[in-house]
Amino acid sequence: MNKSKFLKKSLAMLLALMLVFAMIPLSASAAPSKDFKVSSPDGTVTETADGWNADLKYTTNPVVVFEPAANETVDYVNGDGETVDVTNNTVALPVDDDGQPTPLTIKITNNGVTTEHVIRWSMAAATGAEGVSVASAKIGDATNGYITGTVEGQNINFVIPYGTSWDYNNIDVDFTGIDGTPTENLSGLVIGTHMKKAVPGTIVVKPQNDSKELTYTITVKEETLLTDITLGDYEGEIEIGETAGTTSYLNPGAYDEGYETGRLVFTIPAGLDGDDLVKLATQFTVSASYKEVTYEN
Repeated sequence: MNKSKFLKKSLAMLLALMLVFAMIPLSASAAPSKDFKVSSPDGTVTETADGWNADLKYTTNPVVVFEPAANETVDYVNGDGETVDVTNNTVALPVDDDGQPTPLTIKITNNGVTTEHVIRWSMAAATGAEGVSVASAKIGDATNGYITGTVEGQNINFVIPYGTSWDYNNIDVDFTGIDGTPTENLSGLVIGTHMKKAVPGTIVVKPQNDSKELTYTITVKEETLLTDITLGDYEGEIEIGETAGTTSYLNPGAYDEGYETGRLVFTIPAGLDGDDLVKLATQFTVSASYKEVTYEN
């Protein structure tokens, strides 16, 4: 008789527990929800048994970003052990007194059920000057296309078609391994031509480890205009200015010392007049970007 009462009592308790469990919504037993996501703008985040692991590249502002479902909220535990609301779904990752990563504890509430999770993280070390490099260097625009620069050490050189109207505003250089935004000093840049010396600009960058700044020199030159010209058997000389000159009747354009004056000089036999010259075949070589060349007189 006593055994029968015990069995009846046990069955009643079991049925009561099953009834209570059945009354709890299934969604309330799962926190976080299947839609909850954790990410970082500076690396990859993977799920673990008790939370997430973040593997970040170097950054001065390591953060994680949460994407909770509509019925979820997220809090985190700060350095004083206090539970704090997450602002804008973003939390700065904590470090110890030596600046080393420490785990972040978060609390996720889903339909009234709160669970704790841990975000462990690591970050690549800051690079020094040896880790700085040019990721890309181009000049141009979407309408006319882009030309890639060549990088030699800390010198970036561009060769553009003759007569191109681009200026320093069309220069775009991206770096890796730097901290902050590069400082561009390009407003004084002058594009070099066959008559004008190029004046370079500079871009200053700071390595991630806050060591000495690096200065990159940016030089833009037009491609070679005229390389050679002959009248019959007479070879023309491309005149180079021994001193700087200005525009005049004999000098079609202003030029710098050591650059072309814009004049072509031919040495011909005495007695050969203009009528004889125009009968001679003219041959010349110009830059590849030319599609048509005309000359007169």
